[in-house]
Amino acid sequence: MADDSAEGHEKRLSRYSLAKARQKQVADRILSRIVDPVTGETIGDTKGRDAKLHKSLDECGSFLLYRHYYELHKYRLLAGCTCKKHLLCALCAIRRAAKCVSIYSEKINQVTNGNEFDVIMITWTVKNGFDLAERYDHLQTSAQKLLQKRRDSLKKKPTQDTLFKHVAGAIYSYEVTADPESGFHPHIHMIALVPKGMFKTKTMTIKKREVKVLPDLWAGLVEDWKSITGDSKIVDVRLIENEGDQMYALVETFKYALKMNEMDVDTQLHCYDILAGRRMLGSMGALFGVKLPENLNDDLLPGEEKFVDIVYQYSGATFGYQEISRSGQGESKVDASTLGQRFKKKSGRGRNESGLFTESDVNAWLEKKKQPFTKMVDELEWI
Repeated sequence: MADDSAEGHEKRLSRYSLAKARQKQVADRILSRIVDPVTGETIGDTKGRDAKLHKSLDECGSFLLYRHYYELHKYRLLAGCTCKKHLLCALCAIRRAAKCVSIYSEKINQVTNGNEFDVIMITWTVKNGFDLAERYDHLQTSAQKLLQKRRDSLKKKPTQDTLFKHVAGAIYSYEVTADPESGFHPHIHMIALVPKGMFKTKTMTIKKREVKVLPDLWAGLVEDWKSITGDSKIVDVRLIENEGDQMYALVETFKYALKMNEMDVDTQLHCYDILAGRRMLGSMGALFGVKLPENLNDDLLPGEEKFVDIVYQYSGATFGYQEISRSGQGESKVDASTLGQRFKKKSGRGRNESGLFTESDVNAWLEKKKQPFTKMVDELEWI
């Protein structure tokens, strides 16, 4: 769970503001493929894929609804429009990563509680190349061959053998970085479980961090990976010793699918065109079956803690997210003049010709419902 203190809340809003600014750059670039930014002439399909992508990105994160438990000094993200296009949207990438870390941390703790497992982190890479589709397919095919080799080695009559057969369960994610000189670098970060004490450890310094590696397992996996890929043998295998190491490994595994801060917008769009719809997460064995929920919001606190709901609006790269209204428990104090033009009713009933609610519509709704703004979320959606 992210830091939900007052200080953590401010940092989180600042981080989201930067992510929304990046998202706006991507949205503007997509729009430039539809409308010429200089002449204003239409040059693309105004109802096609790019138009739909631009609309989704432009609306995503425009408003955020937080619940502030003021006696506990805690903030939780209650609602907000999300496009869920984490390969394009930095804001959704952050929310997706946070959910993955939270869910998989709980799963690992459940499986390892009372069981004798060492938790390890493995990084699988392939040689860089400028053809992303070919390199990604090569990595994915190689990973599938490795998993098949494990299954074959666990049969009653093994047809292959590999040290990877000792992995009792694993979760993993595909990630891509880009370098102008060497091309795209797809790789896999994996957190795996092996029998406790089966493999000896050795202390090494990797990227200025002192870590314990498993040299015998490492050597065996390097040999397997090289034979499968034909062009790659870089495999990092390290032990996760404590809760701090586990959190670092989870963040490293799920922090991004595309390293956007090191890509220009056109490169990111190219990656999206290639990778959209492809599987970027996986699990196996004892860690199989965990699914990322559709809802990327925070979990609310149990019980009847006192709270105030606060609405933030994105106000551009300079000002970031600014508070525009708040309502107390059991109250309805939403500023209709501010929010009235930003609601769209899912059912389609009661709208004006533009499909948007007017100020009077929202005032009437609030008067009729006499309930906290947060209860309206099920019937209204942000746009």
